Amino acid sequence: MPVFGERAAPVFNSSRPNELSRYFDQLEALFARCGVTNDGYKKKYTVVYVDVDTADTWVYIPEYLDATKTYQDFKDVLSNLYRQTTLKYIITDLDQLIGE
Repeated sequence: MPVFGERAAPVFNSSRPNELSRYFDQLEALFARCGVTNDGYKKKYTVVYVDVDTADTWVYIPEYLDATKTYQDFKDVLSNLYRQTTLKYIITDLDQLIGE
């Protein structure tokens, strides 16, 4: 797996939440290429390629912390946060509220 900032590393910019699915596509292509199959490692790599503020938020999501939760569970939670699939508040709403 490439390290953060390398040319082949996936990129996610939290100010552009509509690119989350592209980020996961890039990650999963790398997982397949590098033979990463363990859900714990997949979750860890998911937070490696984002900026430190985003990573600090993601690592406290219960689906990340709970070893019994899968990578897909974690991915679904992030999708809900950024794409508002459950029609609840999303992370950008929280950022705006904090900024105000």
